[in-house]
Order: sequence, then C-alpha cells, then structure tokens
Amino acid sequence: MGSRIREKDSTNFLISELPEIGFALIVSGGHGYLVDINEKTKIKDLKTGPILDVYADKTSNTFFISRWWDCWYLDKDLQEFEIQMPIDCDGIFFKERIEHKLMIEIEEIGADINKNYDYYIDLNGRKIKKL
Repeated sequence: MGSRIREKDSTNFLISELPEIGFALIVSGGHGYLVDINEKTKIKDLKTGPILDVYADKTSNTFFISRWWDCWYLDKDLQEFEIQMPIDCDGIFFKERIEHKLMIEIEEIGADINKNYDYYIDLNGRKIKKL
C-alpha cells in the first residue's frame, strides 16, 4: 500500500525543499507532508496544520511553517516546534530573507484588516523579533 497525499480541500498548494539533506515539504489543502526527494516517498504527515506558508532555510536545514495564528519550525531531526508569537494574528505570511532575518507579514486580529510588517523570524535563534 503506497503513501497518499490528501487531496486539496482549499486553494493552497506549496512546495519547499532542502535538497542538501534530501527533503521537501509539500502542503496540499493546508496539510503538510515531509517527502524524501531521493527515495520519492512520504516520510511523515505533519501534526501542524492548517498551513498557510512554508520557507526552507538552507543555512540551518530548517523548514519554517506559518498558520493563521502561529509559526512553527521543523528541525533537522524532523521534530515540530512552536515559535512564540508576540501579538494575536489572523494570518502569517513569509516575505523576503534579509541576511539571517525572514521578514513576515502579519494580519492582525481586529475589525479591520491591519497588515503588520514590524516583525521577522531570527533564523539563527528561531524566534520572532521586532524590527
């Protein structure tokens, strides 16, 4: 019996890869799957979901994962860890990398949609910091 990837139940389909260590993170319908690129097999289903965005940091061989209200990372041992958020969120999206900073866009919880660009993920410390 082969490994199956869940069919999309929403519009997000994402792929992020770390070819140096042979892994890819595939998101389909908000559900994440870690895949061995060389063996072309699914390694594990992520517990973290629904996923909005992913980023592969080739320097630390770490996948970063965002959801509506929080962020996580998947370390080189394939364990999932939560990153503490400094504010309440209603959507987190990864933007550009500047040196060891992954800039993020946070949609804040409230009556009006307020996009906040004041935070980044410190890729070395795996923490969210304010600019």
